[in-house]
Amino acid sequence: NVTVTGDDTVGGLVGQNSGTIQNTTASSSVAGDVDVGGVTGSNVGGTVTNTTVSAIVNGNAVVGGFVGRNLDDATIRNATASGSANESDFIGGFVGFNSNARITAANSSVSVSVAELENQAGGFVGLRAGEIQDVSASGLVNGIDSIEIRHTAGGASGTTSGAGDELNSEDLELDILTSGEFVSSPN
Repeated sequence: NVTVTGDDTVGGLVGQNSGTIQNTTASSSVAGDVDVGGVTGSNVGGTVTNTTVSAIVNGNAVVGGFVGRNLDDATIRNATASGSANESDFIGGFVGFNSNARITAANSSVSVSVAELENQAGGFVGLRAGEIQDVSASGLVNGIDSIEIRHTAGGASGTTSGAGDELNSEDLELDILTSGEFVSSPN
């Protein structure tokens, strides 16, 4: 069990990964400001394979139960995340922000809590601008107002960059299996 607190680029195992993380199991509680993840805060051109994490992750921007920010030809493969991710903009049960990167054969049962209506949140990815294949998300997405936030907080992916369309679990055209649901918080 690892507890990590920091500012930017904070992870349960590594702050920023540009190499290889493989065959790893972690249990962590991670808190930071930007780029916060259960395994690594940011995966920049790195590879994470055969890794499982159970984490409680808290941050203000770009937060994921597994990785906060996945970018620059980074790859995540054969990975599993469970736990919770809370109070962030660009928040996902697995990855907060996936840009020009790949995620394949991954599963997230992380519950996501959205702090404000403007936040981009998803049960799997908060903002997707990369390749995602053969993944599943079963965590709940908890928000403030189900009517206003439902289009940015979906069962799998909050917003898809490039297409300009926001997605919810009914609109998904990705290879993602979702069994999560959107739940509004009482106000």
